Amino acid sequence: MEYGKRIIAILLAAALMIGTLPLTALAEEGTEPTQTITEPVETASAPAASETTAEISVPEPTETTGESQPETTMETLPAEESIPETTGETVPETTAEAVPETTAETEPETLPYGLPGLPEDYVLSEEERTDKADMISHQVAQQTAALTEGEQYEKDVLLVWAESEETAEIYAAAFSAELLSWQEGMGTLGLQGVSVADALAAAQESDRLPAAYPNHIALLPPEETETAEDSGIALFSADVPQTQTWRSWLDGTENPDALLKDPTAYNYQYMHDTVDSYAAWGVTTGKGVTVAILDSGVMAGHEDLPNVTRMEVSYQGDSLGLDDAIGHGTHVAGIIGAAMGNGVGGAGIAPGVRLLSLRITNDQGSSTDSKLICGLQAAVEAGAQIVNISLGGPGYSAVFQKAVNEATEAGVTVVAAMGNDGTNCLNYPAGYDNVIGVVSVDRTGSRASGSTYGTWADVAAPGAVIWSTHTTPRYWRKSGTSMASPVVAGVAALYQSVHPEATPAQITARLKATATKGGSNLGAGIVNAAAALSEKPGTPAAEIWDAKTGEVLSQSTGGTLSASWDGQLRLTGGTEDDYLLYTLDGKTPGIREGKVT
Repeated sequence: MEYGKRIIAILLAAALMIGTLPLTALAEEGTEPTQTITEPVETASAPAASETTAEISVPEPTETTGESQPETTMETLPAEESIPETTGETVPETTAEAVPETTAETEPETLPYGLPGLPEDYVLSEEERTDKADMISHQVAQQTAALTEGEQYEKDVLLVWAESEETAEIYAAAFSAELLSWQEGMGTLGLQGVSVADALAAAQESDRLPAAYPNHIALLPPEETETAEDSGIALFSADVPQTQTWRSWLDGTENPDALLKDPTAYNYQYMHDTVDSYAAWGVTTGKGVTVAILDSGVMAGHEDLPNVTRMEVSYQGDSLGLDDAIGHGTHVAGIIGAAMGNGVGGAGIAPGVRLLSLRITNDQGSSTDSKLICGLQAAVEAGAQIVNISLGGPGYSAVFQKAVNEATEAGVTVVAAMGNDGTNCLNYPAGYDNVIGVVSVDRTGSRASGSTYGTWADVAAPGAVIWSTHTTPRYWRKSGTSMASPVVAGVAALYQSVHPEATPAQITARLKATATKGGSNLGAGIVNAAAALSEKPGTPAAEIWDAKTGEVLSQSTGGTLSASWDGQLRLTGGTEDDYLLYTLDGKTPGIREGKVT
């Protein structure tokens, strides 16, 4: 081919020099020789060269031919060299690359079920992409497809997390849904024309839809079967009163509770022995701490629950009510903070706390993620430091996780029941980060047979055959992790009262570090209230000061205080449960098992 081109070039050059054969004449003669030239169309203009090529054997090119002839060809017939290059290289590249790119940019993705998706100019933020990745990693669509609509999640309802109501409206439009409500980040969408499972599957597949979750139905777990200078003042500085036992508590209580009088009785509250409440009460009863109960409500006017406040939870503009129709919430409330020393019933783990009841279930004990989230947010706003949730289900929701994270950031410790499946299945909210998941143990300290367990468990507590307050009858026994969770919530409240600045992470770490090690599948072990409070909360100090000038005349954290008696005596530091014990003869007061001797 190359030699043919060179010969053509030589002949053409010769014709031009001699002037006997015009270039146009060459183009008009014969067409057969063009078959010897492959790609170029214009090669038909040199038939004579092709004939000559057929007659002459093609010699090996000399150096002169290899250098000079191509140069002549380039100058004489530029089209003959450039056409094959353009046809063979540039045209296919332009066709293969430019066309598909233009098509991908101009044609929007078509979503299934007629979903419009997010606006074309809407770009997912980094946080939104993280939410989508979280949804995919938890296989939300696949898990939802395995659940029963109407029984395990609400029909035609999606939950999304949106920073503003405006963003929630955009999300709703993407799913052809109605924004039913938006409250502190949680958006509730009402679907139309597409099922929850199909909408979630589409969301996992396309970036034109935001992350979304079903509104899981949460259920109450089924119950398990089963100062003068000459006199002076001597100050005793310690965690006062000192550790006490059941006997010293009983002997020192004027009107002991009925369910605490006899450890051999069938209705004795053995939970206090298991977690050593009696010793902890020598330090604090939980005063100054508010514990919220997200449950079926609490009975009004119960004689053993004088410290409860009932608060309505508003959900999509409607109240979820106050009264307890099934007794579950009332039972949980008594385990946490029933009154102590009033001669009736039993006592809560932290009888000095303030209880805040927020009903989030219907009369059958059923709730949803969205109602639980509303209750949690209401508890945080009301100033609760501890929240107990004795219900849940198997479905994961990043919307719920975000609500828990915000509660934790606000300083609220969340405690939840692991469930009563008797297996190691994962349940929520106990399975969320920043939630203390609680396993149930029996009187022997072994895991209750019906208690859910697993590596995601944090601690364990008594939950089998626990006697507490109830609606009808007024006191009754119940079993399950629903009973174990409030025990832990009570212990957390005791610790919080002594360490008011403790964060949820610090409280969790302390309960785990001081738990009593026992059998298998108990998390870090069984919580121990006395051990959790064994750290000295801060040494109280006594001082004598001048009431007129405010001048401190004498101060001590132990030993003898001396000052003229025209001053006043006060206790500083420590906690509200610290005592100032003194004598007027300079002798150190004696204390034995929490009693001044």
